[in-house]
Amino acid sequence: MDKATILIPDISGFTEFLSQTEIEHSTHIINELLEIIIAENQLDFFLSEIEGDAVLFYRKGESPGIEALIEQCLRMFKAFHRQLKVIARDTVCQCGACQMTHNLNLKFIIHAGELFEYKINRFVKASGIDMIIAHRLLKNQVPGDEYILMSGSLTGGKEVLISTEALDWQYAADQYPSIGSVPYHYTALSSIREAIPEPPERDNPALEQIRPDDRTLSIEVNAPMRHVYQTLVNVEKRVLWVNGMKKVDWQPTNERLGTKHVCFTNGLRLEHTIIKTEFKPEEIRYYEKVKFLELLTEVMNLYQVKRLGEERSEISLTIKMQKSYLIPRFIFNTMVKGIKSDLENLKTLCENELQQATRLSAVK
Repeated sequence: MDKATILIPDISGFTEFLSQTEIEHSTHIINELLEIIIAENQLDFFLSEIEGDAVLFYRKGESPGIEALIEQCLRMFKAFHRQLKVIARDTVCQCGACQMTHNLNLKFIIHAGELFEYKINRFVKASGIDMIIAHRLLKNQVPGDEYILMSGSLTGGKEVLISTEALDWQYAADQYPSIGSVPYHYTALSSIREAIPEPPERDNPALEQIRPDDRTLSIEVNAPMRHVYQTLVNVEKRVLWVNGMKKVDWQPTNERLGTKHVCFTNGLRLEHTIIKTEFKPEEIRYYEKVKFLELLTEVMNLYQVKRLGEERSEISLTIKMQKSYLIPRFIFNTMVKGIKSDLENLKTLCENELQQATRLSAVK
């Protein structure tokens, strides 16, 4: 058995989701936030495993001290909420998961005791009664959703005082079957969260006005405006409606301003960058820059999704030639012809998805 300090940062706040897309996006967001927490590990805790929306850390040997442990938690907490603010600023996705990131919370459980390690193949696991106690402490009577809970094994029942943050520590104890009473101190982190500044605003790019040489294609879709928009911006669905597309290379995350993805289409690589979105009750505008990497050419795509009714929309695409690039007219005309077919495919995809969702709803 080895002496050890156990640290469990635990994310909560995502509840139920209405579609597969929202489940996927919530997973992307949680994974991103877990990576942020792990990157802020400054006390050389051993990463034992990821347990759903929580991280299990432990550090063998003597405790690094109460003040160092609290500083570690605050460092993770601030990085977590700074990233949430960046996600909220940049996201262009309107699904439930992406729009409710402000509901996410982070709490910390800290316990000290003894554990023993064992190996399963190449993985190192830890076990023991103190590991069980640390996990039981995740279920407690602490009010609120964001706090640091430090068990009596570290505080010895004494008042917790640190000089770096104005934290109000309270004493409590909970009863657990087969374990008994476990005393602890806890402090709410609401004041820390409120003090985290907003990220700087992104530059609002000045976009060129539509010119006579630009081309606009439109099509009506028997699907709600929001559904059409969500299908349009879903990077993974591009292979379902863009002709000739073989695959998409991208960093799995929710769709945000500034993110890039590369589409492999008809022997060409097209690098798409999300530039800007504008949301209005009756219309959504979505701008992306597209570089044809082999042709050293760039265009600006402006998608406009307009509400025509509860179940009807119009989607328009304006292909804006960039002044700094010259595209031969026959290449441009071929590109426009292909995009017209793509919009037909997008229409079919949106309508089929809506019909399928209606059938599933009727079965339930």
